[in-house]
Amino acid sequence: MDRVRDRFWIWGHEAGSHTSPRAKQMWAIPGTSRMTPAEAAHYMGIPNCIMVVFDNLPTPPFYQHALALSPLKQVVWSVIGDASSTRNDQESDLDEILNLAERVPNITGAIMDDFFHAGQARYPPEAISQLRSRLHDAVRPLDLWVVLYYNQLDQAVAPYLELCDVVTFWTMPGSQLVHLERNFERLVELTPDKRRVLGCYMWNYGEK
Repeated sequence: MDRVRDRFWIWGHEAGSHTSPRAKQMWAIPGTSRMTPAEAAHYMGIPNCIMVVFDNLPTPPFYQHALALSPLKQVVWSVIGDASSTRNDQESDLDEILNLAERVPNITGAIMDDFFHAGQARYPPEAISQLRSRLHDAVRPLDLWVVLYYNQLDQAVAPYLELCDVVTFWTMPGSQLVHLERNFERLVELTPDKRRVLGCYMWNYGEK
């Protein structure tokens, strides 16, 4: 029987990412942290992890990072990292994810973070279609996830969402959470046959 906890996912970056000088300047995050995603998942009792490249880190190969997450039930790894991961503007980490999936049994999918950036998609639809096909045809079929923010609901995102298996939905800044129910209903209408994961920030990044 599923428990609520089984449906929780923790968002992971390389240890220290959010206490770098750049991150502190952008988001005014207090304190320092060297906690790894694996430690955070254990500390919070969350069985699944979404591991995302942040500011181009970590760089492939990812095996040692994935090994630390191997006790978890499921891990989804970024095939396209956050907006500051500029290497993924030219080339995805697909080959590395496929390699990981062959060696680490709990890798179940790949996620495209900050995919709709600066008003446009980072890759054309045909590239995403090919990416999804390779994930689905892997030795173990892998899901394709994508990040969608509330203010992107009015953009031309439907052709891309149709190519994805799971949509994670995020609201930033926190002052917009008063509209969450309405916006999530719009997401459901836009993605009637998709799985959806609702994002919950533990820091109000948008308003520091």
